Amino acid sequence: MATFTRRKIIFLLLFSSVLIFSTFFMIQVHADPTIHAELTISSINQTEWNESIPESIRNTRSQSLDNIRKLEVSVSVNPNWGMSNIVIDIPDLVFPVDHYDGKIRSIRAGEQDGGQYNASTQGYILFEYSGLTEEDVQTMYQHHPILITWDEGGVEKEYKINLSQLID
Repeated sequence: MATFTRRKIIFLLLFSSVLIFSTFFMIQVHADPTIHAELTISSINQTEWNESIPESIRNTRSQSLDNIRKLEVSVSVNPNWGMSNIVIDIPDLVFPVDHYDGKIRSIRAGEQDGGQYNASTQGYILFEYSGLTEEDVQTMYQHHPILITWDEGGVEKEYKINLSQLID
């Protein structure tokens, strides 16, 4: 008949805890990264109109607050423990807008990197939307993917996200 002493019970609890945590660690190391990408097209408000749109464009009769849209792209990667050198490349947002129908539509654009320790990137473009539909914007960006690359265990991996598929 087996007798359980306090020392044996503590040893079994510690051993089973180490075994469970080791299993969870191995799952996290080899798990696929979580990638989140979002694209929104929105109207701009009066503050953005005043601060972001150059006065020469604001004073043009053909331009109004209702004709300008802001396309924002946000990408973040929740890496597993084996990932390193994560690079998120949002494509040029200006080129497709300005070369869609032969009309220069872009007004302002920018991109912000999340930094060395934060695997995220945001980009935006303000552009003239008059005469366009969401289908037109999908067509503009159908051949301009977001490219995410990283090293994992000495192997370079990549993941592509088609911008046009992010448009609702």
